[in-house]
Amino acid sequence: MADISGIVDALPYVDAGYDTPGVREAVTALVEEEMKRYRPTKDYLQNVVSNKFEVFQTDLMKAEFQRMAENKPMEKLDFKKYQQQPKPAINRRRDPTAWEECFDRVVVLHNHMVNRLTNLQLQAEYGAEIWRRYIPTVERQLKQIESELRDTRNRIQEINWERKNKQLQAGEKLSYLETSWVNLVAKNYEIEKVCLELEERISEWERFHEAKRLQKAQEKPNAQESVRPKSLPAPVDDSVATTDAEEIGPMPAT
Repeated sequence: MADISGIVDALPYVDAGYDTPGVREAVTALVEEEMKRYRPTKDYLQNVVSNKFEVFQTDLMKAEFQRMAENKPMEKLDFKKYQQQPKPAINRRRDPTAWEECFDRVVVLHNHMVNRLTNLQLQAEYGAEIWRRYIPTVERQLKQIESELRDTRNRIQEINWERKNKQLQAGEKLSYLETSWVNLVAKNYEIEKVCLELEERISEWERFHEAKRLQKAQEKPNAQESVRPKSLPAPVDDSVATTDAEEIGPMPAT
């Protein structure tokens, strides 16, 4: 099953009930629960596809990344070489090396001051004209940036409108599907209710027919006994009949 934990299923333009009492507390509880599961790390790109950024790093960049990983402070710029340097210490004034170091510092300071003076002279002579020529370029850049800013804002507005329209359409579809679901559930309930009623009626009919069948089964032997013929009279003995006739005598003449 695909992982859908990162899919946002909220529809801000459709969802309602944010002002209902208890909703804000429920949302805050959900956010706090999510924050408990989220453990930020220094390497926030660990879940992203790994890329070999080392091939683009120079030795200076690697050294700087190493310094940052070790939490070491950045080395400050050394401005001492641009400042007035005193003479060598008294105990080193007879040391040629000390005087060479002092001379080198003075040369660096002299060249720095010469460069500053040259820049100031160039700026005083050409600075105003250069800025006057550069102002139209800056104005064009400003107009281009403002145009890009307007386009970006318009694009953002279009995206917002598009998102709103899609969410409203999705909301209408969800509302329709929800209504259809409710109707289908109600129909299923009605069908189930009717099925139960039919099952009850069928059970009643089955019980009724079973009772009739049993009743007929009980009545059938009784009917057979009532239809059976009565026993015939016993046969008359001829000798007995003759004796009786003799005792009675002849029939009187008519």
